[in-house]
Amino acid sequence: DFLRLLGGCTAAAAVAAPAAVACLSDTNQPVREAAVSALLKLRGPAAAADLIAALPRAPDADAVASLSAGLKRLPDDAVAAPCLAACASATGAVRVALLPVVALRGGAAGQDFLLKSFEDADPAVRRAALAAAESAGTPALLPKILAVYTGAADNADRGAARKAAVAIARDVADPAARVEPVLRAIAPAQ
Repeated sequence: DFLRLLGGCTAAAAVAAPAAVACLSDTNQPVREAAVSALLKLRGPAAAADLIAALPRAPDADAVASLSAGLKRLPDDAVAAPCLAACASATGAVRVALLPVVALRGGAAGQDFLLKSFEDADPAVRRAALAAAESAGTPALLPKILAVYTGAADNADRGAARKAAVAIARDVADPAARVEPVLRAIAPAQ
């Protein structure tokens, strides 16, 4: 309750923001949610750095989801570069959390990072990249996703690639353009 109260007062930002940052790793979900909301109100786009920095300390999957959701509420220009920079040096779990934000908000650089992540050594990162492409991928990614699909030795990777390819292809208006990359990808496999 105090975090919600302080979140509405910009004069309290210098005092309240550090308290909100400390609460980002609290084990109580409502406290974490209030901390994310308060930081977004107190710091605006600058909250991106705090939310990203809190990801490695997140106590559970719900906390990671709260932090990621907070990042998605910020403007593209506030999160794209910090998320991409964090992804470049982050551990697998942090990259998994940031990939949906990067895909959604990272523009061309985000799509390029997704492309590279399809080949990551960490299967969780590969699958997170494919899941992110499913919801925010562009048709330019389709050939690479189909290559992952046809070349995957792992059924989980293959299934994630199939779902991403189908989701992206559905967004292509021209039926011929929609099936052309699919036909090219499966032709060598036959």
